[in-house]
Amino acid sequence: MCIRDRERSEKMNRELKCYIEEREAKELVKKNVGNSGSVKGRNEEIIKLKKQFDQLSDEFVIYKEASSKMKSDHLALVQRSNELEQEKENLAQTVNAISNTKEIIEAAAEELKKENFNLKQTIAEFDKEKTSLTIKLDKADRDYNCLLYTS
Repeated sequence: MCIRDRERSEKMNRELKCYIEEREAKELVKKNVGNSGSVKGRNEEIIKLKKQFDQLSDEFVIYKEASSKMKSDHLALVQRSNELEQEKENLAQTVNAISNTKEIIEAAAEELKKENFNLKQTIAEFDKEKTSLTIKLDKADRDYNCLLYTS
């Protein structure tokens, strides 16, 4: 972007220089027409200055068009810069949302780990109770069988 700014500055300096030369040429024509002793010399000088003036006018038009194009390009770059800035903000919001979602998922995973641990403990307790009840059932079954044989 600095290169374009420098190029624009250089072109504008050239335009200003052409404008100054154009004004100087006009003043010189006025001075030469008034001070020249011979008509032929004045006419030649006028023709020479007119050619110079026409050339400078053409260059000025070219520089003016280039300046207009640079302004247009600058506006397009500013607009694109604004679009990129908006896209950057949108991406930052997306990253933030993803980060928040990740934290929620991690918290939920921790809760699930705790729940899993609690369920494993409950299962272990049920297994102990089942074992205890199985032992009691086996003992009751043996006692019953003994009572059947003894009676």
